[in-house]
Amino acid sequence: MIVSNLGKRIMRGKEVCLIENMNDMIVVNDGHKGITVYDENLKTIYSMEIMHGLMIEACYKNTDTREFLLFCRENNRFIYIDLLKQMHKIIKIPTVYREVIYSMCYHWRKDKVYIGDYSEQFFCVDISRAVIEQISKKDMKSIDKGFYRDYLLYQKAIRYDYQKNITYADFSKRVLGYTDMNQNYIVERINSPIKYNLGRINETAEVPSWKQIHFIEIIRDLLILVSEESVYLFYKGECGKLSISKYMSFSYAVGTLRGDMYCLFILACSKRISSNSDDIIYKLGVPI
Repeated sequence: MIVSNLGKRIMRGKEVCLIENMNDMIVVNDGHKGITVYDENLKTIYSMEIMHGLMIEACYKNTDTREFLLFCRENNRFIYIDLLKQMHKIIKIPTVYREVIYSMCYHWRKDKVYIGDYSEQFFCVDISRAVIEQISKKDMKSIDKGFYRDYLLYQKAIRYDYQKNITYADFSKRVLGYTDMNQNYIVERINSPIKYNLGRINETAEVPSWKQIHFIEIIRDLLILVSEESVYLFYKGECGKLSISKYMSFSYAVGTLRGDMYCLFILACSKRISSNSDDIIYKLGVPI
């Protein structure tokens, strides 16, 4: 497998915990105060200051419109961001919902984001009104039957199938990573024919223990597994391995298909948290 180094972006003292691919925009947090937006060549487009003490726990994306919603539990806020308009809106979470554990099961519907928790409760973040409201199961099913059905299927897949040891789940991508009864590591899309059986990877030197995998990305025929020490690329029967310095760890890998090449953006974070520590975004290419 040929992997080309297309460049990198070094970010000093930012404590990067977020990287998102929003079509042709790469978004990272700018420390604990805002975000920075790069183009696909990792050149800065703009930075946006949001609030001091920003602590991002989750990100709900609408890639079609380049909008997203950040959940910041520590600040008791949702933050709506429109990348194209370069604007944001802070939405305060009412005290009555302070203890809700919001899941990553969500659906954008115009100016509303519907989010399910882990106990079959639903909430609507109304962006235009800057409010959060609870939605009954009956009303949620009426408002968006497809989302309600997918939510139940997803919850069943990660909670009730005792033959699977789930290590990774992403509702927005419908991706599951798990070990089966024979200890084979499986990656699949829910309700899709896409399924990878990677074998007993905990006994194979070329790929990581399934316990170490914390992020999975699928871009058409390219499968990416991320552990702290390595990134593994599976493409048309070939496996490639990327390693990092012992002072750094891999966090995420996002990407897209551009012409005849997969473009990957891999975030590596310093294990040394200080004002001088470096976080790095690597841009790599895998030709089709």
